[in-house]
Amino acid sequence: MKSKIIEHLKQLSITRKTILIVIVFLVTGYIFCLPGQLFQVPYSTVVADRHGALLGARIASDGQWRFPPRTTIPDKMKQCLIMFEDKHFYHHWGVNPLSIGRAIRQNLKNKHIVSGGSTLTMQTIRLAR
Repeated sequence: MKSKIIEHLKQLSITRKTILIVIVFLVTGYIFCLPGQLFQVPYSTVVADRHGALLGARIASDGQWRFPPRTTIPDKMKQCLIMFEDKHFYHHWGVNPLSIGRAIRQNLKNKHIVSGGSTLTMQTIRLAR
């Protein structure tokens, strides 16, 4: 199998070899630039019952909701977060142009920021950086 791959690579033109090397370099660079852990402390304060069900939470000291790692997320928390932050979460590809347009229109009409158009995906990436 390896010899077939090597033979195929030898038959490629210089241009295609260069393109392949650049693609491999860019993909490798992208993989290594991703953070190992999305969020650094501080975490939000979480109150749970003895069975692990979420009873309450407080925002972290930096003003962000950041929960300690868990294996599951309570369904009610998930539903509330999606409804409040990104109603169309399951219907877009990470960017919602309609929400951005709505936010721009509202902000221009009121002459100050009253609404944002970011999605949960956009917020997660912003907080991870």
